[in-house]
Amino acid sequence: MRKGEHGSLVVYADKFTKTDTDDKGQQSERVVPFLKGYTVFNVEQVDGLPDHFCGKAEAPHSVERLPQAEAHFAATGAVIQHSGNRAFYARSRDLVQMPPRESFRDAESYAANLAHE
Repeated sequence: MRKGEHGSLVVYADKFTKTDTDDKGQQSERVVPFLKGYTVFNVEQVDGLPDHFCGKAEAPHSVERLPQAEAHFAATGAVIQHSGNRAFYARSRDLVQMPPRESFRDAESYAANLAHE
């Protein structure tokens, strides 16, 4: 860990079944929920890690265009902006935000997400 780095809290939530015995010897089960917190660090915050801990970014791949889908979306007159890693409709700005085409596995996935937004 590099000096001065700060981790992020992540919380694991689960439950387990506990068997209780009362004074009369009767057993009963109850479900006990629990939370466990951990502090985690990004690999970029740690010096000297072996390479297998650092994932390699995939090379961007080209996603073909579907001419009929492109014509449909163009005919809607919607403003479509590409950036970031989320797809959503921004009502306040009246635009559709889409991740870059290369982040989708294929043209159909891109078109389906765009149609949803």
